[in-house]
Amino acid sequence: MKTVAIMPIKLNNERLPGKNTMPLGGKPLLQHQLLATLQTGLADEVYVYCSDEAVCPYLPEGTQFLKRPAELDLPTSNFTQIFSTFAATVPADIYVYVHATAPFITPETITECIRAVQSGNNDSAFCAVKIQDFLWKDGE
Repeated sequence: MKTVAIMPIKLNNERLPGKNTMPLGGKPLLQHQLLATLQTGLADEVYVYCSDEAVCPYLPEGTQFLKRPAELDLPTSNFTQIFSTFAATVPADIYVYVHATAPFITPETITECIRAVQSGNNDSAFCAVKIQDFLWKDGE
């Protein structure tokens, strides 16, 4: 089974331009999850899917750059369009969506998710934390 990781990156973010390459803990934000994914050894290929080659100096060794169409950077573009275009270009049995803005997901968690799908017992896996709290309004 071919397992491919994809990290869609947009360098021209509207709210915080350049956020994916800003430093966090001494390295660019996007490197945290790319390195964690590479560390698992479970992805046959790891891609950064971006319309701008200016991202290339930020990519760790073992990561491939794949240029995506610039129209996928529009504010009206959604992940389904981005992923569908990527999947039409890079065939795989399992796709791992790696998110640059989730830098604290560990290689162990990524491994658990990939293995859950590779086992055939699950058709997908995702990371979530249950948060349960109370809403107080007018003292109640």
